[in-house]
Amino acid sequence: MARLPDAGILDASQEFALRVILLVRALPRDATGQHLGLQLLLAGTSIGVYLRQADAAVTDEAGPDYIRSALDEARQVPYWLSLIRQAGLLPRWRLGDIDDLAAAIQDRCAKLLGPSPTRRRNAAARKD
Repeated sequence: MARLPDAGILDASQEFALRVILLVRALPRDATGQHLGLQLLLAGTSIGVYLRQADAAVTDEAGPDYIRSALDEARQVPYWLSLIRQAGLLPRWRLGDIDDLAAAIQDRCAKLLGPSPTRRRNAAARKD
């Protein structure tokens, strides 16, 4: 059975999802706030689900697929946060450090996957 080497990422992803939920609840209830909030909510809360599926994967081959899905969701979060910020839907203080938390979750997901084939080729080329 596959187990994630970064055991703390499960708790971190849940804490992040809770921060996203609180942020979305503070958005305006107009169409824009609802749409952007739903997109952020879907991306921000899906990360933990995929990581838990990876952690419980029956085979070692299935885990990376779930981690890639978590990383895909984590990469969407900054986009939705950026739109919320640029549209002025929430004051800066309300957003707090969520950008840093999103970047940290994204980095941790990427580290679980290790270097991509492209990064490995580039690293090998630099050594030559």
